[in-house]
Amino acid sequence: MLKDVEIVCNPSGAVSSAGVTQERHMEIIARNLITSVRLIQAAWLAGVERFLVISSHTTYPGANYPIKEEEIWSGPPHPAYFSYSWMRRYVETLAQFAHEKSKTKFAIVRPTAVFGEYDNYDPVTCHVVPALIVKAVQRLAPYPVWGTGDEVRDFAHVSDLVRGCLVVLEKHAVCDAVNIGYGKTVTIREVVNAVLKAADYSDAKVEYDASKPTTIPFRMVDTSKAKRLFGFEPKVTLEEGLKRTVTWYRDELAKGRKWKGH
Repeated sequence: MLKDVEIVCNPSGAVSSAGVTQERHMEIIARNLITSVRLIQAAWLAGVERFLVISSHTTYPGANYPIKEEEIWSGPPHPAYFSYSWMRRYVETLAQFAHEKSKTKFAIVRPTAVFGEYDNYDPVTCHVVPALIVKAVQRLAPYPVWGTGDEVRDFAHVSDLVRGCLVVLEKHAVCDAVNIGYGKTVTIREVVNAVLKAADYSDAKVEYDASKPTTIPFRMVDTSKAKRLFGFEPKVTLEEGLKRTVTWYRDELAKGRKWKGH
């Protein structure tokens, strides 16, 4: 029971890379779903005042434009995210049910792709930015990159996500989802160049491998709602965030810390 707890934040963050096995995907989905359901149930029974659901941009259908919150049910999720997306959609639906039937008030944030310190840096299971940082710090030659480099993403630094989550939790616990992202897109090729610059490895011989899995070709969330409701805007640029993250990762390696996922 969550006795005497007023606020619960549920990142429920078991994630995976594009290259993990289907068996691993099932494990991640089950872990996230079970954890989320149990936390919502416990918050309901304990009469927790507020509950933050950190959902995901993967809940949206595929789109080649900045997608808005209300478009979540405009189509099925992209095939690359099919099972994970439906799990996240269900958690949001369960939050809506609990919001209406219990004393707990729910806030929902849908982040875009996030990077930064304290992430998973296991080369086997990590996401694209940590993978690129690990290979740059290791100075792999040649420097391998999955995909063509033309894939488009909207990357937000983790500190901006945290600020966004806190403001939504404080001011918008009405079970109405809000996108939090950087609000601008970059190609993976541009991210590669920025990572290599941050790691002082700009002379790397980059080799793109289009045969490797890369999930969705384009993803950007519309962040106008967060700006309209709260005046929220990101503060950390991609370049600044990558520089900070590379410095942090090198310092952690020097301390013997691996920061691998679960």
